Amino acid sequence: MANWRHWGWPSSPFSVKTLSYLRFKGLAFQDEVPHLGPMASRIRTSVGRVVLPVVIAPDKTLLQDSSAIIDHIEAVEPTPAAWPSAPLQNFVAHLVELYADEWVSTLAMHTRWSLDNTEFITADFGASAAPWLPGIGQRVVGKRLARTMAAYLPKLGVSPATIPAIEAWCTELLDAVSVHLEAHRFLLGDAPCVADFALVGPLHAHLERDPASTHLIAGRPAIGAWIARVRAGERGTALMADDQVPETLDAVLARCFRDQLPFLADTSAAVIEWRATHPDRKTVARSMGPAPVRFGDAVGQRVRSTYALWMLERVLDAYESAPDRAPLDAWLRRAGGMGLLDMPRPPRLVFEQFQVCFA
Repeated sequence: MANWRHWGWPSSPFSVKTLSYLRFKGLAFQDEVPHLGPMASRIRTSVGRVVLPVVIAPDKTLLQDSSAIIDHIEAVEPTPAAWPSAPLQNFVAHLVELYADEWVSTLAMHTRWSLDNTEFITADFGASAAPWLPGIGQRVVGKRLARTMAAYLPKLGVSPATIPAIEAWCTELLDAVSVHLEAHRFLLGDAPCVADFALVGPLHAHLERDPASTHLIAGRPAIGAWIARVRAGERGTALMADDQVPETLDAVLARCFRDQLPFLADTSAAVIEWRATHPDRKTVARSMGPAPVRFGDAVGQRVRSTYALWMLERVLDAYESAPDRAPLDAWLRRAGGMGLLDMPRPPRLVFEQFQVCFA
């Protein structure tokens, strides 16, 4: 059996996502922690920037971006399927992936960089990036990388004005996830899917691993047990019958509808305006600049990511491809998400050559 190679760091939520997925697939693969050599050479040369995870296919194709990696592998290794085949569950799985990757990650960045994880994370980064150096050299490297990552907080809307609301959201989300997992072994029933792989990324890589936030998971044993199942690659038995979505999942997604989707609607409108003045451009700018963002009752400033719009487009594609949209509409009404269908749609976006482009 041909081997795949997975390059990722334990501290990276997207690496946890793809590693959990590969274990679920049962593929023969090597899990490697890339140090600064390959990161600064092959990854930068191929992708244009240093970013993880990366998967190298048996034919030596280099894949980057957790969603693109999963898409590629699902196309060439379709069983066991990681995406639900039933329309409503498939749509909800895409929505959870959007929420986990592009919004819950904000919460995880706060717990890592606003709380006191400095000693742990600098040592962890240094050991991953420069394992050949002595401890003091690793700490120097780790400190430099940590400064780079911590600088993203203002871009994500994390500030003294929003931190209390973000921490309230953290409690709300974890409580909702815990209630759900006390009744179900995975997010959509008794088998995992991409929704599980996406959400386990920030909840394990940041909240569970980092010492300043590990108590948030330890105090909710149902979440800890689920994290262990997903990371081990357990396949379970089956998703909920008859394309049902557990009602307990509605509360998990509440802030996706209340906070994330309005911000994405603003980003979409900005891309539409930008495209009108750049009609011949193939690639789209990576951001549309800062805009007001709401976390509960707190308002801050966040950079509008065009990558997040590509992720949103995948959600809308799943909705529009459903043979019968009535069950999806009924679920959106139940969960409070009908605003999704009123959002302005930007020109068609694709992810090609490691970047978002206009189709």
